[in-house]
Amino acid sequence: MPLVAGAIGLVVGGGLDLAKQLWVDDCGGLDNVNWAEVGGAAVGGLVAGATMGLAPAGASALTLAGYGALSGAAGGQAQALIQAALTPRQAGSTFFEDANQLGFWDLQTAAIDGVAGAATGMIGGAISRSIGSSELLSGSPDQIIRRAQVPVVRQTRYLDGSSGWLAEMQGRELVFDATGIERIIRSAIQGGYELTENLLLEITQQGIVALEEEVLAP
Repeated sequence: MPLVAGAIGLVVGGGLDLAKQLWVDDCGGLDNVNWAEVGGAAVGGLVAGATMGLAPAGASALTLAGYGALSGAAGGQAQALIQAALTPRQAGSTFFEDANQLGFWDLQTAAIDGVAGAATGMIGGAISRSIGSSELLSGSPDQIIRRAQVPVVRQTRYLDGSSGWLAEMQGRELVFDATGIERIIRSAIQGGYELTENLLLEITQQGIVALEEEVLAP
């Protein structure tokens, strides 16, 4: 999971930054793209995605917020370092100075990234709980689980020594082996859901960071 989430974060982070430069900032074409910034955003997305991917399945909202905050802050710091490393040094400047200007070791930048990551983690948890409980998305692709009320008849003994028969409806999980085509369909749906979920979370985090930076900008 961390590797998949990291790979998605890399692609989305770099892709969103490239799209922003081309269409939002209107940089004037690929020749004018700041590829150091794109590379930094890609690596930042990789680190953030992989860190968030470490969150245990079924974690609470608070736990997901904590992992999200850590992933956001770590991703932002990684982005600043990589972008500074890929940017040619100006006369008299040092690597650390350039990285610091980009947000490395800067408390406000780390806080912005952390808050965005925490919000993303909580949003992701809500999405997972509301959608991930579907029968197609839960459990192994090799098995189909059905939850139903089934009639149960059992003998009951009473305190006076007598006995009788009791019929009642009880909740049960019925497990069936999936057929070949069902396994293929369930595997495709589960894999596609995980990919889409990670993609949406990465886009959400990037959007929250941009919004917070715009609000806090002097």
